[in-house]
Amino acid sequence: MLPYVSKSRPGRNGGRQRGQSPQVAQTKRKHYFYNTTIVSVANKIKDIWDTQMAKKKDFNTTPEISERMARIKSKNGPSETQLAKALWQEGIRYRKNYKKLPGSPDIAITSKRIAIFVDGELWHGFDWENSQRRFKANREYWLNKIEKNMERDKRNDALLHDMGWLVLHFWDAEVKKHLDQCVKKVLLAVESQKFYQHLK
Repeated sequence: MLPYVSKSRPGRNGGRQRGQSPQVAQTKRKHYFYNTTIVSVANKIKDIWDTQMAKKKDFNTTPEISERMARIKSKNGPSETQLAKALWQEGIRYRKNYKKLPGSPDIAITSKRIAIFVDGELWHGFDWENSQRRFKANREYWLNKIEKNMERDKRNDALLHDMGWLVLHFWDAEVKKHLDQCVKKVLLAVESQKFYQHLK
């Protein structure tokens, strides 16, 4: 709690009372302006604190959602690593988490200009019309966050296409359950890119 500070202004003649010397009156004026500055700063700090606490109160989520979010890794997840290793065994060479491209593709086959993303179902809105109904606690926050991710994905895809890259997206569960099919899709994409590069 902040200490009480008097806000009373000095009276006329700069706060100088009868019988007071000019030095005493000047000292009182300094104390007054010093005290009012402290009060002003303290009030601003209090306003900032109240705003932050209000935001914190607005963000209420369940322990289950918090635990689920904490387990999600944005890069080098198991499915991404699994697909990358399978492609390497097929002789495909690539760059992982290629930051020189929009969206930092999880796997970038630079020689064939293929960008591959392995998307987590929760963060990237798998079956969004139905899955969004699962959010109960702090619903508005999570829907807004995930929809922004989906918009960013579309924006990055468009930028990559404009740059002449072929973009492939796989869902995390898709890679885990059907790794062979995912690898085949990538190999077909490599062959198609070879064909188009040959035409050029």
